[in-house]
Amino acid sequence: MTLNSMPLLEEFCLSGVMATSDGTGVTYDLSKSEKLRSFRALRTDLTGITFAEGVALHTLYLPYSIKTLILTEAKNLTKLLTTTYPVTKGEKMGEYICAEGLYIESLFGDSPMTQIDTLSLDNVALGYDSYRLAKQIIDLNTAAKITLRGINWCPYQLLDEGSEYLEAEAAHYFVPDGHYGFAPYSYVDEHAWKLGIKNKEIYKYDADYLAKYDAKNLITNLDDFFEKLRESTYRVNDLQGIVYINNTTEVDEGYVRNTLLGVYPNMEFYFAKVNKAYSGIFKQVEDDGTYKQLGAQKIAPADIDTEWFRNPYDEYKPKKLDYDFVGWCLSADGATKNMLGTADEHGFYTMDDKAWNDAKANILNKEEFDYTFYAIFKVHTYNVKFCTYNGLNSITEVATTTVKAGNYLSAPNITPLSPIESNLELTMRHRFLGWVKDKVNCYPATETAAARYLLDLTKIRSEKEDRVFYACFLKESVYDKPDTNLFDFIYNDSLTFSEYPELEKD
Repeated sequence: MTLNSMPLLEEFCLSGVMATSDGTGVTYDLSKSEKLRSFRALRTDLTGITFAEGVALHTLYLPYSIKTLILTEAKNLTKLLTTTYPVTKGEKMGEYICAEGLYIESLFGDSPMTQIDTLSLDNVALGYDSYRLAKQIIDLNTAAKITLRGINWCPYQLLDEGSEYLEAEAAHYFVPDGHYGFAPYSYVDEHAWKLGIKNKEIYKYDADYLAKYDAKNLITNLDDFFEKLRESTYRVNDLQGIVYINNTTEVDEGYVRNTLLGVYPNMEFYFAKVNKAYSGIFKQVEDDGTYKQLGAQKIAPADIDTEWFRNPYDEYKPKKLDYDFVGWCLSADGATKNMLGTADEHGFYTMDDKAWNDAKANILNKEEFDYTFYAIFKVHTYNVKFCTYNGLNSITEVATTTVKAGNYLSAPNITPLSPIESNLELTMRHRFLGWVKDKVNCYPATETAAARYLLDLTKIRSEKEDRVFYACFLKESVYDKPDTNLFDFIYNDSLTFSEYPELEKD
């Protein structure tokens, strides 16, 4: 049933209403009702419903007959109701108020049951409750299709850009430790703080977040939950988000990297206790200090004697607009002593697999588990060519220069001659006006027309590509004005007419 004619609908109650007599059930389409805040359909034959993306729902009661539940960007739906019938008494006699949250008939209780075979939650603000909901459905129906995006099952909350450092909260700030765990954050200065925020690497431990969902004991079960998902035939289509598992037994880092992330590549997993592996992080630092991680490699402690990180020269292809990749370095400053490989005559480094593996002896310290390798770049130099054009098919290069990316261009100190000057009548010439971008504008009809195409090269930056410019000439009579481009006039007051009588005037 389509109800798209109600975009202003805020509350909808169908409880106790059967839409069909044969028990086949009914579906509703409320995809246009973005303002809908409360929808209740207990004791009905509703099997599926479509809500608007970003729907304002804070109260959702669904019947046992529901088979499909899809919610997208429902940011106000923050609680799962599981234990009691979700109605509370109001302040007035006989007044009853529906508790806010998500309630599904028969899903919880002494004899739980469900007909849900499709669950899709995309950025729904249920927190840990989305885990409880998914787990309960999976336990009751192993064939259910589960899609969960925007998962937030973590007491460590990523700080938003603009968050201020508070000394009183210093003990609650953490950063990822590079081994699927968290380590305390050490404040240096405001610049480092803001950069850490921009790099999305500063979190705040929120004990209230755990209490809100009564999840202090719940999260210990997540380890078992994901293990079951991995090993079973549960049809979990897509999981995306962040998960913290408060495990009591150390989890092997290789298992997280190779198994869990192999099955759920869009998840961020963090654990309370991790058996560390040797970690190689390959970074590309940007001009503003932010970075992107090109790759992360892990080696189990038991394998470090026989294995090494894969050669980054083969594994990764760093690219940066207006820069050339120089090579890999053990320090972000690109110090020559820390560069890895052999430099050619242009200062670019290479390293074959043998040399990379041989370098292990100088890099590895078995007491150190963390290794960061930096992609080093230098500013690219672009070629700038200056040419003349004969108006047909011949282009002649008259000057070439190189300009580093980011610098402004400049015109060469030359006055080019038109390649078709000899074709003109004796009293006509081509006067050089400047440089244009397109060769079709090399011979404008008038000086006014030329002004539309002439370039001020000092206002053009060198970037993105090599450039070619063409000389622009104006056809005119030699009697109109002197062509000062062709001569350098030098005044010399040491000359006397007595020495050069031929210069003497009447």
